[in-house]
Amino acid sequence: MTYKQKVIDAFHEDHAALGRMLHELRISLTAGKTVEARQRASEIDRAAGAHIAFEENDFYPALKDTLSSKEVEAMYAEHADGLAVIQDVAEADDAELSDPIVQASFVLRIDALAEHVSECGELFGAMGVLSEQQFKELHDNLEYWRSRAPRWSIVSAPETLKPED
Repeated sequence: MTYKQKVIDAFHEDHAALGRMLHELRISLTAGKTVEARQRASEIDRAAGAHIAFEENDFYPALKDTLSSKEVEAMYAEHADGLAVIQDVAEADDAELSDPIVQASFVLRIDALAEHVSECGELFGAMGVLSEQQFKELHDNLEYWRSRAPRWSIVSAPETLKPED
């Protein structure tokens, strides 16, 4: 199997897992299961960090030669918005999570993150110009982040997380 295919497979696996977790979070919220919703949000923070670190430190920079800087900046902004909703749900009290207006706002924000996850999972077409060596480096970096397993909320300080050269 080529490194390109390994990266694509791992990327799709991560996005599928995050998509399922977001769906479960949405269900918990709309069912009024406040404790479960907070737990699921916390689980997403733990589970998604390695992939977010990979995207922000390795994948998105590789796209800068193929996509416009505006498109790449939008992806970083979508991550920031996604982390904000995950943290907001994790930190909300029962009254907030039970309030229909607040709950609807959370659901809209979770849906926006789920859309980003879905769209981002299809970006490999934009990387068709990369060599097998570049895909090997991406694969190695993804494995590095998976071994570190940082929380998403910690990835917001990437200078402390850079892979060593």
